[in-house]
Amino acid sequence: MKTHFLDILMVSVLVAGCEPQPIDVNPTPVPVAGDTYRGMYVLNEGGYNQNNASLDYLDFASGTYVTDTFTRANPSVIQGLGDTGNDILVYGNKAYICVNGSGLVEIIDAHSARHLAQVNLSNCRRLYAHEGYIYITSYAGRVEDHDHQLGYVAKMDTISYQIVATCEVGYQPEAMAVVDGKMYVANSGGYMGMNTGVYDDRISVISLVDFTRTKHITVGVNPQDIQVDSQHRLWIATYGNYVDVAANLYCLDPQTEQITAQNIPVTKMAMTQDTLVYYATTYDAMWNPVTEYAKFATQSCQVLAWTLSNAPASPNGLGVHPTTGHIYVADAGDYVSPGSVVCYSRMGDYQWKVYAGVVPGHFAWVK
Repeated sequence: MKTHFLDILMVSVLVAGCEPQPIDVNPTPVPVAGDTYRGMYVLNEGGYNQNNASLDYLDFASGTYVTDTFTRANPSVIQGLGDTGNDILVYGNKAYICVNGSGLVEIIDAHSARHLAQVNLSNCRRLYAHEGYIYITSYAGRVEDHDHQLGYVAKMDTISYQIVATCEVGYQPEAMAVVDGKMYVANSGGYMGMNTGVYDDRISVISLVDFTRTKHITVGVNPQDIQVDSQHRLWIATYGNYVDVAANLYCLDPQTEQITAQNIPVTKMAMTQDTLVYYATTYDAMWNPVTEYAKFATQSCQVLAWTLSNAPASPNGLGVHPTTGHIYVADAGDYVSPGSVVCYSRMGDYQWKVYAGVVPGHFAWVK
């Protein structure tokens, strides 16, 4: 018998010593009739080396946003969630969380947030689920000599939580996507770039039949994120070198391996109905951030006219509800104090704002 999250909340609120906050649902409530999702997790990264990563939960039925969910559900876990939460994924009845500063993957029950297991994995970064396995990219340690710090993808069994295989890829791998039995891995070269000024610019291709790398495909400088459209094309966000190579969006056709640059910068993005919802943060000569929000139609390759009302100036993450189309933007604020989550309708109209943990940045949906 599953334990509903709100049942645990009744007890854990007493332990945590503070009340969950109801959302000011104005002008429309969060719940949507017929929606199959019961809630949403928000992973707060926390400050580096501060051991204050945390997990929040939004209950769609009650409109209640609960901060510090992991600690409430697991008061006996003394160290809390750990140092620097980097990604979260819900797959089946479990949620997987990369805590890269602590070098572990935390596994919890998706409906109660109760701790199930921890898997040690050095500098783990991003998560991907496919056919009963969880795939995790790893930087393989801090970079001292970039010639000896190639990253890898780990393949984890969801029953035993054992790492059953690894595959070496490029430098500092980030996001993954699977198309037609092949995994595509974005190699950012993030640490390498900070040390040498030279970033990686390749997508590694892994055959899932034997979990071996078959090739590298060169794209733009510093690839970070990958999304897949209904035509099985890969949309890749590259960040550039932050000096003289600009961020860009590329389309990779896996059948022909043809790569097309779209000549638009993308920082964080989410795919919904063949439309990329994204924002792009660039910097002026004085390193002041400038953020623009937009939508991009992947079938026509056009930027769509669209406005996000009262949008955060310095966002740190973005998510789109799989069925309702609500858009959620994580605002890290000053990156020290609690940040916030802002909700918009699919049309971009402001709905509500709620305080989160320190440096919110990642979303996952719970059925």
